Amino acid sequence: MLDKDFTFELFPLTKEYIWAVKELEIESGLSTWTTEDYVKEISRDDSIAYVAKSNDILTGFLIARLIMYENAKFSFNGKENILNEIEIYNIAVKKEFRRKGIGQAILNALVSQKREHKILNIWLEVRESNLPAISFYKKNGFIKTQIRKNFYRFPKENAVLMKLEVGKF
Repeated sequence: MLDKDFTFELFPLTKEYIWAVKELEIESGLSTWTTEDYVKEISRDDSIAYVAKSNDILTGFLIARLIMYENAKFSFNGKENILNEIEIYNIAVKKEFRRKGIGQAILNALVSQKREHKILNIWLEVRESNLPAISFYKKNGFIKTQIRKNFYRFPKENAVLMKLEVGKF
């Protein structure tokens, strides 16, 4: 249920938030990245990274990457198009701030990139046991496309590959 009295803001992920992101990564049981991994990721031109903050507390984050297919040009109705995609690497919200609209706002910010970058699909993998996340993604139009056996290592677990079609050409 959305808490209408709760407010937060979205900002680009910068180096100053990396330690808070690391803490949330651990709390959420996400695959471990080093601080150096985060620094390298946010310095990439194709990286899309947001943090959500409320009263100077990091409440959530997203790391995704734009996948550009320069050789996937096609013509449709006399216009040349390029089909690009986004892959979500990590998205998390602090436990005490869940169900307040933060995850939805972060995902909406990502989906809003579709026009600027001509995005056709958004992809992600999620632990097979993470039923709340799978439910959230399904509610947002993601569909299961396959199971990746033993994709995760700590602990070993299958991943559900999910896709959201956002571009209609």
